Amino acid sequence: MGSAVTISAFATASDAPTLKVTAPTPSAPMNDVVVPSLDPTLSVTMSTGEYVQALGLQLGFALWQVGTAGGATLVEADAVPQAVGTTAYRVVSELAHDTQYQWRSRAVLDGAFGPWSNTASFRTSVLPPPPPTPALPLPSDVRARYRAILESDWSAATHPQDYPGGAHYSPILVVTHLATTTFWRSGMLASSGIERMAEEGSQSPLDGEVAAAIASGEAEAFVRGGGLGSTPEIEQVEFDITTGFPYVTVVSMIAPSPDWFIGLAGLPLIANGEWRDEVVVELFPWDAGTDDGASYESANADAGPAQPISLLQRPPVQVGGAVRPFGRFIFRRIE
Repeated sequence: MGSAVTISAFATASDAPTLKVTAPTPSAPMNDVVVPSLDPTLSVTMSTGEYVQALGLQLGFALWQVGTAGGATLVEADAVPQAVGTTAYRVVSELAHDTQYQWRSRAVLDGAFGPWSNTASFRTSVLPPPPPTPALPLPSDVRARYRAILESDWSAATHPQDYPGGAHYSPILVVTHLATTTFWRSGMLASSGIERMAEEGSQSPLDGEVAAAIASGEAEAFVRGGGLGSTPEIEQVEFDITTGFPYVTVVSMIAPSPDWFIGLAGLPLIANGEWRDEVVVELFPWDAGTDDGASYESANADAGPAQPISLLQRPPVQVGGAVRPFGRFIFRRIE
């Protein structure tokens, strides 16, 4: 998470003004303009008072994220001293890509609040695609077979804080696909399939998302392995992969947990024109951003709004100021 986010009382107080001042006027951004960054600056023209000096006022800025169904969630509200002419406020929340936000402003003085400005709106930019992946020189063997081995080290010894009873992993899900196909990655919002996998260990609806990618020629195979009923433990799954779809994505839920998982996204199994004999990837925990639970066995607490997928870098997985890997995936060519 980024900077601490403030929700001041002026945002949730009655809309009826208790301060005799004019409403500020939004200047920018407005009219659903797409802002170039995820920390835009909101600006208004000044409010004037009937019985108070204009420069003695503060201006409160409140920001809402608009959901796909039309509802709005307050994500930030803070006040800054009013300036002469135009007052600017820079957003500190971690905004999501490709999302509509609404904002408005009102004067604040000693617990009294002026009338709200008109509501303005803007959109954040679409998450930029990953940089193009150079075309791989291809091996002469069109097809290879791999064994993916999950070696889990996660235990009360490696991650002692709040270590849960019944620790395990959901079934390993493996997809082979094109370089341009992305089912998840750091910084993007989790799909419904990734959300359900991370929160419940469910194969569905991720299997439907993969099926759609296969039907559109963006992926080739979807393989479901076993889970780990306990940890430390080892589980493995075998899969075929071809030169047409030489990238692999793997996920498995860390259980129990709010929405945490292990995985890798878009690993190439070809290097220097040859199938790789063995690849070892250390596994760190990821946060799907869909549940606000703070520890493994926290009660369900849907994130409002959802946050981008990110590495989990806080307690209880942080030990001595660092996050130790939960284990590793080993991809070993067997044919």
